[in-house]
Amino acid sequence: MPQQNDVREVLQYIPQFRGKIFFVLIEAGLLPEPAVAETLLDLAVLEDLGVKLVLGVLGGDLKDLYDWTLECEIMAARVSRPITDPSAVS
Repeated sequence: MPQQNDVREVLQYIPQFRGKIFFVLIEAGLLPEPAVAETLLDLAVLEDLGVKLVLGVLGGDLKDLYDWTLECEIMAARVSRPITDPSAVS
């Protein structure tokens, strides 16, 4: 459980990132499903704080990621477009 001071320290960053876009790429099979669920809950909090999210999945089914975002109530839209520029993920 976070201590009260830890929460205050994190809160100072909220104005800095509100309205910014975070690109989050999840590699399929790298995280067990419970860890993915925890990550998506954290991302849902970021979205609630005003951070705009772009999520992607590498080497897996985009449908799984889309379903997880719906469960976590993250605004989502499916766009099936492969990444053609390798430097985009490095």
